[in-house]
Amino acid sequence: MKPSFRWFALALLAACASPSHPVPVYEASDEPPPPPPPEPTEGAEVTPPPRPVEAVREPFLYAVRSAEGAPPSLIFATLTSGVSFDQAFPAHRLDLLDQARVVYVALDPTTPEPEAVQRALQLRRGSAADLFPARVWHALTEELRLVTPVEQLRGARPFYSVMALERARREGLEQDAPEPMETTFVRYVIERGRELQSFDTVVADLQLLGTVPDSQFVALGTRMVDDRQGTDHRLTAMRQAYLDGDELQISQLLDDPEVRRLAPALVRTLARRRAEWLTKMRREIEQGTAFFALDVAHVLGNEGLLAKLREAGFTVERLE
Repeated sequence: MKPSFRWFALALLAACASPSHPVPVYEASDEPPPPPPPEPTEGAEVTPPPRPVEAVREPFLYAVRSAEGAPPSLIFATLTSGVSFDQAFPAHRLDLLDQARVVYVALDPTTPEPEAVQRALQLRRGSAADLFPARVWHALTEELRLVTPVEQLRGARPFYSVMALERARREGLEQDAPEPMETTFVRYVIERGRELQSFDTVVADLQLLGTVPDSQFVALGTRMVDDRQGTDHRLTAMRQAYLDGDELQISQLLDDPEVRRLAPALVRTLARRRAEWLTKMRREIEQGTAFFALDVAHVLGNEGLLAKLREAGFTVERLE
């Protein structure tokens, strides 16, 4: 999943052949491999590796309290890529995570069955090439051909193409990006032997995306192809706003009227999912000392989980 949990599942489609969509065999290129970089000569100045980006200016860590007076629970808003867990989570607050009664993430981090993933992703009939406008399909496959087999794109639901394209764009913009934050977060929790719960499984997540009409993901993919500059700007602006700790800027980026126009069913589906999560969250918060690590897109914004918790009467405080 992104390349964290969900993207790992999606990558299984490209890695596992199926009778109708086998993994293609690529011919070897006739071009010679590029020469290795020259060894530095003695006394020559060696360029040092780039310094890591400084820590997030104001962490996206929130204490949530119920009216009943239970000990506070915590919500940590993560970012898909481009920022490490060490940068995002304040070291002096790790004891709050270590002492949590239970820790929740969005998706079950265990590896799903490849066959179940393929069933969730597979286009029931026809080809994805017939769903996208021809010019969009050509541009999309040209951009992804070095990382995703075209035959797998043909056989997968359009949301797979859109997610693969967004991942490729992120990787192009985030050179030397750190390991995904949610991956390192889960590793941290497991290494300390803490109980880890999840709201959904990877397969259930993919099945949920599959309930949205293919035409709406085609519209989102077309936007990404036609508005490359705008897409890149939104991705880089989100990362920078996260590093700056700018809650308002992130909320504005999440409130994208064009997404609501192009994919209203997706917006409604994600809202229903958050409502289901909220029911579990409220029960855990009323017991106290629960910890939730969820993508910032679910946490912030007018329809995010923090706003819904405030509406329900919980007290939310951002921690330094």
